[in-house]
Amino acid sequence: MDEYLAYSRRVEVLNRSKGGTMFLMPLVACIYQKIVPRVCTHDFAKLFEEITENNWRDYFLSAREAQELDLASVTKAMASLKMDMKIRDAESRVGRLLDDFYDKLEQLDVAHLPEQERQQSVKILRAAIRPSQLKATVERQLTREANKAYKSDVKSFCRWS
Repeated sequence: MDEYLAYSRRVEVLNRSKGGTMFLMPLVACIYQKIVPRVCTHDFAKLFEEITENNWRDYFLSAREAQELDLASVTKAMASLKMDMKIRDAESRVGRLLDDFYDKLEQLDVAHLPEQERQQSVKILRAAIRPSQLKATVERQLTREANKAYKSDVKSFCRWS
């Protein structure tokens, strides 16, 4: 679906910039054709001809809807997340940690975690901080009343740290 959305944006931009008319290929033409009859029969319970372009779009976009979140399994999977100590620059180190964090979220299909579970996300990032002296300093600073807000928002925590 992501590839189709990128394709449709390109066609839209080309149509605007060139003033011409490029036609957008229907979504159903981009689907692996062997699964179309199965999806029509079992998921839609309709004939192929009865399914509209909007039905196909909604069907594939529904896969992006957030499922029930199992925080224990996410936390366990994130245990391997560590700050890269080979990087000397602190800002780059935090940037790499964030990149690894979001990559892991994508792999686990829980990219919505920082919005839904803010405190848990910050807790995962705090656990990944290395060396231990820095981690202890961050934990000590977070106990101060002025820094409590950083415990519940990934963006502000990363800007602060």
